[in-house]
Amino acid sequence: MTGAASRATGTGGVSEMHIQHHRLRFFRRLAGFAAALLLALPATVLAHDVDGKFGVGFEETLTGVGARQGFALPELRAAGLSLRYYVGNLGLELITGGGLHFPDGERTQAAAFASVGVLYNLFRAPSVNLAVGLRGLVGWARLTCPTTDDDQKTCANGRFGIAFEAPLRVEYFFAPSFSVAGAVGPVVGLNEPDGNPLTGERNSRSVSLTRGEFSGGLGFSYYFF
Repeated sequence: MTGAASRATGTGGVSEMHIQHHRLRFFRRLAGFAAALLLALPATVLAHDVDGKFGVGFEETLTGVGARQGFALPELRAAGLSLRYYVGNLGLELITGGGLHFPDGERTQAAAFASVGVLYNLFRAPSVNLAVGLRGLVGWARLTCPTTDDDQKTCANGRFGIAFEAPLRVEYFFAPSFSVAGAVGPVVGLNEPDGNPLTGERNSRSVSLTRGEFSGGLGFSYYFF
């Protein structure tokens, strides 16, 4: 009797272990499927998609931040109208601006710039995109003086300047069509003897490794669908 009872108990134990094994395997498969689904969601459903969208707004380049942080005062703050178009995660960008200044009512100072660049979204979340990029900037400035000006040396011909920057850019979407952005990154200025309107420096090569601040590279965009 005792042996029979023991064999019956043993058989029941093996059957119960077999059921528990199947349950464990089922839950493992369910957990694996859920994990795979969660990993797929940010890239397909939750990620903020900008493919095929055209954005218009304002942006301050990292070179423009130098108007407040640099060793020399530039003649032009490189910030202005921004145009941006995305093909997949790749964005094509144009930033341009300019202005006129009348220092004393007789002389006239004019300056303008254009920045052409590309951006690539490394990571996309429901409301935030993180991108890296490369920009090339060209600046122009000219000071016009009356012919009676005694100091004609300050009234040089038009001056050109070149700079390059590589922004690390974060863009936050308050709505599907509206975003604000900030950036930080290195800037290289090629400064000629007559002076670079973008950096204010002369006859040198200026390098800033982490140019940016709380409001550095700040901009906003409105995207058209």
